[in-house]
Amino acid sequence: MTYTPDGTLLIGTGVPLEHTSSDPAHAMLYALSPEGELQEAPPLPGDDAGHLAVSPDGRRIAVTSWTGGQVTLWDRSADQLEELSRPEGSPGAIEFSPDGSTLFSASPTLGVIAWDGTDWTPCALP
Repeated sequence: MTYTPDGTLLIGTGVPLEHTSSDPAHAMLYALSPEGELQEAPPLPGDDAGHLAVSPDGRRIAVTSWTGGQVTLWDRSADQLEELSRPEGSPGAIEFSPDGSTLFSASPTLGVIAWDGTDWTPCALP
């Protein structure tokens, strides 16, 4: 869970409210506004929602998959998802840069990696 700058609470889950054999579990992301309005993101790929990061303007939400290594961006204003290319190894904790132009992840195999809008690249470490 995390908050957006406007106080909206983001909740990621891997278990839908109702589960049947014809409706397999998949990752869901919800945004609960301070006024109590619930917004559901389009269904995420995979079956879990891991780490969450919010862009500084609150419009884009990055979500990792605990098991699949996928990072997905949810544009809340357009209500659209974008699946980013998969980095080598699995992405860990994620965070946007202060200006929102870069998404960083802590990869257990590559160290700190950065998404610049086109591809993941390892960051030079001291």
